[in-house]
Amino acid sequence: MSYILEHSHVLLGGESDLDKALLLDKLPAKTSYSKLEDGQQVLSAFCPLPDEAPILSAGNKLERIEGLLTQLLAKISKENQDSGTSPYSQMPVFWLLPELSHQPLPNQENPDEENQHLLVWAERLKKTFPSLFNHELSQFFPFGRAALPMALTSVTELLNGHGAEGGGKSGTKAKVPGVCFIAVDSLYHDLNVLAREKQLITAECDSGIVPSEGAIFTCIKPANQQQQQGIAIDLLAQESTSIHQRSLGVESLFLKVSQQLTGQEEKVTHLYLPGNGDETLSQPWLNAYLRLAPCLEARAKIIQSALFTGELGCVTGLYNLLHLYNGFEQQELVGKVVQLEQSQSLYQGLALYSW
Repeated sequence: MSYILEHSHVLLGGESDLDKALLLDKLPAKTSYSKLEDGQQVLSAFCPLPDEAPILSAGNKLERIEGLLTQLLAKISKENQDSGTSPYSQMPVFWLLPELSHQPLPNQENPDEENQHLLVWAERLKKTFPSLFNHELSQFFPFGRAALPMALTSVTELLNGHGAEGGGKSGTKAKVPGVCFIAVDSLYHDLNVLAREKQLITAECDSGIVPSEGAIFTCIKPANQQQQQGIAIDLLAQESTSIHQRSLGVESLFLKVSQQLTGQEEKVTHLYLPGNGDETLSQPWLNAYLRLAPCLEARAKIIQSALFTGELGCVTGLYNLLHLYNGFEQQELVGKVVQLEQSQSLYQGLALYSW
């Protein structure tokens, strides 16, 4: 089965126009700065929100995310008014969220309970955006940067007729035309922590990450085989490993790609791999890269999107999917394409695509 993406909208710290956002690797970089508590300026890429707090200590991450979603939904609502339909009124919404076990929450006395974190976020999001939870199969994927490939597993099962059963009396499996993705994350309230860890680009340090934020909405649907071309998902795989075993997890994922492509003429031409200026994010795949050697084209190209979008957290995966989908549509990408996403702590996910 092949798939199409439609009704796509983006709100990134570096760009809010979809076409320009998908060309950030080709456009001149925009430069912006944020001021830390000590007055130091750091390179960043944040969205101008209407009610933006004057100091970073005001508000919290969840409130910032609600602000990003409000702006994104305003863009979607305009399209809905023009078309007279709402894409998420008939399809489940899959939420791609940060690793919630790491997020401080308001009035949270026990921050070590991951499930409680998810419950608090879920309750707030459902209360603030009730229209996004109309479908009974809507669900959360709080797996950070690895959320997209992990959610794609559920998408393919659902759209291929192997998904969860509907909640009606008949107990029959729900039939849905597609799935809506929403990814949202922000490093706005992490700046001072990142500064203390010496991870930011400052006047004294010319290497590090560019903290950013964003929200992306898109719908994935099966392509009409007689009328449409679409993206094929040839392989999905996940691993859960500790920080010290990340290289082994990535090695296992790369071996699965190599096994999948054994004996095939088509090779991997492009790889979307983790990289944001922090060496610890890219080191695991660098250690495991040789496992892909048998299935790589001689001039395979590596794309590390956080180097031109800024660090988008869990939004990175969905941005990469839109970026490579656009590349296939424009015939800039051919052959097989690998997407590897790695969360801050436990999760690693991989997808192998073709057109």
